[in-house]
Amino acid sequence: MRDDNGIVQLWIISPQGGEPRQLTHNKTDIQSAFNWHPSGEWLGFVLDNRIACAHAQSGEVEYLTENHANPPSADAVVFSPDGQ
Repeated sequence: MRDDNGIVQLWIISPQGGEPRQLTHNKTDIQSAFNWHPSGEWLGFVLDNRIACAHAQSGEVEYLTENHANPPSADAVVFSPDGQ
């Protein structure tokens, strides 16, 4: 979903319903779909041509890879059951 500036961000909503909450506040679009980490604490996605994770409560973004000239494919962020 896009923020007020038209930038694609991650948003979350409670399974019980309610208003969506903007999780990330990036300066550039998220470049992929996201995937939940098995712990339920992180969401993985592509941002700035790197694989990144956002903390599901704080929205803090951590990069897992270096910047690449070509972004990883949109479905590249997949976690194994043990979280690796």
